[in-house]
Amino acid sequence: MRFIKPLLVAFAFFQFQVSEAVELDWAEPGLPPLIFCTRDRNIYELRDGKLKVCFTVAQEESHERSTIGAICAAKDGSIYFANPINHNEICKVENGSTKLVYKLPSNLGIVVRDVFVDSNGSLLFSSVTERYDGLTVFKIVEGNAQPVVRIPNRVRDQKGEVFPRNFGWGQFNIDSSGVMRVSIGNYETFPHDRPKIALFYIFHDNKLKPMFEGAMEGWRGCAYGFDLDAKGRVFYVDGCNLYVVGPDSKSAKAPRKVASFRVTYSDGTAPGLHDVALLPK
Repeated sequence: MRFIKPLLVAFAFFQFQVSEAVELDWAEPGLPPLIFCTRDRNIYELRDGKLKVCFTVAQEESHERSTIGAICAAKDGSIYFANPINHNEICKVENGSTKLVYKLPSNLGIVVRDVFVDSNGSLLFSSVTERYDGLTVFKIVEGNAQPVVRIPNRVRDQKGEVFPRNFGWGQFNIDSSGVMRVSIGNYETFPHDRPKIALFYIFHDNKLKPMFEGAMEGWRGCAYGFDLDAKGRVFYVDGCNLYVVGPDSKSAKAPRKVASFRVTYSDGTAPGLHDVALLPK
């Protein structure tokens, strides 16, 4: 019996120690500088065809929920993210460390789904409830969250189709003119049932307008993290790849793969680049 306890401790340690390896396979020349978050506590930067870790979230002890759920970058280069342990916290990378910016109260949801800094420098975020009954976007004003947009699961697009239940896991982006875009990933289903696409919409006048379907190369995690550049192009990740769409009429609905990564984990689970954000040049 004296051997059982050490074995259990070792097993528990292995369960929480999930190491990661992220390498750049190839990248198209001329890409803007980008940051990515993955299943571990690292934020990766891709600039001039080179990939590096630009920040690692400090953590006193290992934890199975170590995913950085979402990231964004402000015009001044500041990086915001959803805390990898407490997904109800929004943090900022400041002077090489983590600064807590906002903690989501339980009455506003159970998890911060996405973070975003608009053209005016305002910090916004989305959250979902335990019922996963849609997506609510808030703006932080003087330390308080004010609701901006509410998109319920029962909303219909132009074809009269109802948003699926897992829309609660969607991300959002608002361009300089105030137009909101949202995405539906495939987080809520089992791997063999997951669709091999992600759906992107414009949300305006309480209606959804389809933008494009984001292709995926087999099951590579979730495909919904995205960002826009000044030209209106959409950059999104599917787990191991980076795609760009638009804005010209020929490529507005035809995603093009512009980078590929090798992402592996010691526990054998599927890789996953969760979100991408553009950095100011």
